[in-house]
Amino acid sequence: MKGQFAIVLQVLLGVSVLLFGRKLFWLFVAAVGFIAGVLLAGLLFRGASGPVILIVAAAFGVLGALLAVLLQRLSIAVSGFIAGGYVSVVMLQHWGRGTSAHLWVPFLIGGILGALLLSMIFDPALIVLSSFIGSVLVVQPLPMSPVHAGLLFILLAAAGMIAQAFEVTRF
Repeated sequence: MKGQFAIVLQVLLGVSVLLFGRKLFWLFVAAVGFIAGVLLAGLLFRGASGPVILIVAAAFGVLGALLAVLLQRLSIAVSGFIAGGYVSVVMLQHWGRGTSAHLWVPFLIGGILGALLLSMIFDPALIVLSSFIGSVLVVQPLPMSPVHAGLLFILLAAAGMIAQAFEVTRF
């Protein structure tokens, strides 16, 4: 089970990406790097404590933010790939269609679509992907039924897209 600090951090990061992913591209890439870090740390350091996973995830988040600033074209493709793949797998698992033996297939398909979309139509794709990633980060740690989680995901993603598209969240 995740520690309370990690859950709060994940939800805050999710809300930030949900509302400001388009304006703060580096934050979106950092969030995607954080997700990649959590996944990789879980694979590489099986049974590791929460702080170890959090440190690895934070390191990947910082690396993602640096990539976004220094190598923007590369970070667009890489973050689109990871975000598209991650959202695809989470959605399939949520609907009970994803088995761990074959998750690489939807990850690869969603990743390619995410990278292509983000590279070709940057602003709209960034709004959609950051809204999806933000929604996943907010909903994932919350204890609720799959039906309620799916409904909250849809509502949050729609709210994020509207807020970013119409710049409701100016600061």
